[in-house]
Amino acid sequence: MPRARKYTPEEAYQRKLESNKRYQDKHKEVIYRNQLKSKAKNFITKKATRDELLYFQNLITDKLNEKE
Repeated sequence: MPRARKYTPEEAYQRKLESNKRYQDKHKEVIYRNQLKSKAKNFITKKATRDELLYFQNLITDKLNEKE
């Protein structure tokens, strides 16, 4: 059985970049959705005022009631 090839750090870095690009090209919707979730979470946890949090709470409650 042949041994796995060892790559130089530069080759390994390039292969990782290429692999990431292939994943991003195949999963654009998943990546976009994850970005939206991250932005919403960061806004809620770091920047939102009390009034904004209450507004979001109402939106979430309404959406959950729709799903039932």
